[in-house]
Amino acid sequence: MGFAAAVQAVPISGSVTFAGGVQLNTSSVGTASAVTAWNGGNGGPALPFVLSSGGDLTAPFGTSVLFATPWLLGTQVALWSYTVAGTTFTFDLTVANPKVVSGSPLTLSVTGSGVIHVSGVNPLGLTDTAGSWAFSTQDPSAGTPATFSFSAASGSVPDGGTTVLLLGAALSGLSLIRRKLVS
Repeated sequence: MGFAAAVQAVPISGSVTFAGGVQLNTSSVGTASAVTAWNGGNGGPALPFVLSSGGDLTAPFGTSVLFATPWLLGTQVALWSYTVAGTTFTFDLTVANPKVVSGSPLTLSVTGSGVIHVSGVNPLGLTDTAGSWAFSTQDPSAGTPATFSFSAASGSVPDGGTTVLLLGAALSGLSLIRRKLVS
C-alpha cells in the first residue's frame, strides 16, 4: 500500500501601509542617499506605525514597525518588521529603484520588489512570498520632521522546486505500487 502526502505552500496574501517620519542624510531629497533615522512622525522617539493593512498582513492601526537604520535607499535585508499576536512579518528588499520626482516640494520615490517572511506563531503555515513595495518622502522643508509612507503588497513566489519534487516522489511511489500489483 502506498500513500502520497500533499504538501502545499501557503503564500502570504495581503497589503500593509506604514507612516511616520524620517531623517535623511542631506537636507534635500534631491541629494539624499540614505534614511538615517525613523520615527512616529511627531518628532518624538515613537516608531513608525501601521496605517492600514489587510489579509494575512493585518495589524491594528498604530502597531509599531522597526526599520533598518541606516537605509541606503537600495536593497536591504530586514528593511522592516512588525509583530502581531506572536507572528512576525519581515520584509527583505531585493530590488530598489529610487528616483526623485520634480515638483514643489520635491518627492523621493523608491519602488521595487522583495520577499515577505513570517516567523513565530504561524497557524496558517504561511511561507516566504514575493511582494512589491513603494516608499516616498518629500523634501524636509515640506514638514518637520519629513514624513514618509511605505506600502507593500504580496504576490506569489516560486517554491524552489519543492512541489515538483513531491509530485515526482508521489509518481515514483505509484509506479512502484503498480509494478508490485502487476507482478
